[in-house]
Amino acid sequence: MHSNHIYMHFAEIEKLQANESRQFNITFNGEPFYGPSSPGYMSATTIYSREAWSPTGQYINFSIFKDENSTLPPILNAYEIYMVKPAPQSATNHDDIDAITNIQSTYKITRIWQGDPCAPQNYSWEGLKCSYPEDFPRTISLDLSSSGITGEISLSISNLTMIKTLELSNNNLRGSIPEFLSQLPELEVLNLEKNNFTGLVPSRLIERRNSGSLLLSLCENPYLSIQVSCKKQKKKHNVVLVVVPILVIFILLLTIGAVLLGLKVKRKPEIQNSIQSWSLESEDRRFTYSELLKITNNFASIIGRGGFGRVYHRKRRLQRCIVPPVPCPPH
Repeated sequence: MHSNHIYMHFAEIEKLQANESRQFNITFNGEPFYGPSSPGYMSATTIYSREAWSPTGQYINFSIFKDENSTLPPILNAYEIYMVKPAPQSATNHDDIDAITNIQSTYKITRIWQGDPCAPQNYSWEGLKCSYPEDFPRTISLDLSSSGITGEISLSISNLTMIKTLELSNNNLRGSIPEFLSQLPELEVLNLEKNNFTGLVPSRLIERRNSGSLLLSLCENPYLSIQVSCKKQKKKHNVVLVVVPILVIFILLLTIGAVLLGLKVKRKPEIQNSIQSWSLESEDRRFTYSELLKITNNFASIIGRGGFGRVYHRKRRLQRCIVPPVPCPPH
């Protein structure tokens, strides 16, 4: 059965005269609940049930009525009723809750982290991922990257024994990388890039990285004696994503060049034939004015101007026709 809580808020918003008063009593299902009460002027008063109550019938009745000594009727500014419902799954493992709340306190996390970290399942805390076995939810991922956290890595992280992914990159963490990180049995991804760690990397972390059981990222820690090469990983990445495309582009350019060269060789005789087909010798032929009108479509299109006059486009055949010494048509 669901349990309920009620909160009633009162505040006097009128400036009462000396002969005025406002007092009232509150009952719950006919039984005295609170009173007499007289709210202060522009001052909030909250009346609430200290113990949860459960509905025993169809209706719940709260009544507010004027006290016999009051000259004014009662008021109610606002009220809230909360129903406590059973959670659909169990609360998060107690050790995980302690660890997360300690981490929250240590790093002064400004995210909205309230209630149970993993429950209800649809409302797990931002940056957390949880698993939901039959007994208790467990924290399996913690992402605090780019969160502005400072100081050393919190010892409370060692209590997250089921964590698989830990993201702490792009912060201002300092000090040495603690040995307890290598002892987290389920840890698969550890990202510590872009921080200010110092000293050596725990040998056990490097062993797990070399065996392939841990993806370890330590780049851009200028004060850390890095024993895990960043350049080697970037080089592999570049071979796949940069060299291969350049090789493909080079082959493509060679192919295009060969095609263009083939077209040039193939079309060269055609260009020469086209040039040879133009006759530059005068045919020593005269035309009448009416023939010129017909040939040039009534001098419809001027295609140029030369020392001998205008050059008109000849109808039917693409050929230049110079027209001297026939007079030019009027403008």
